[in-house]
Amino acid sequence: MLINARDHLLLTIKDIQTSCAFYANILGMQINTFADNHTVLHFGQMEINFH
Repeated sequence: MLINARDHLLLTIKDIQTSCAFYANILGMQINTFADNHTVLHFGQMEINFH
């Protein structure tokens, strides 16, 4: 089996705001926060979910 892309990655983190700042400011990812306080970062078609 050849894997050529990832859909998403789930990370359990201690501080969502600090992690968002790193991924957005350093890597240029876009932050989306939903009504239930679920945070997702997007970079092209890759998605990182924070919990």
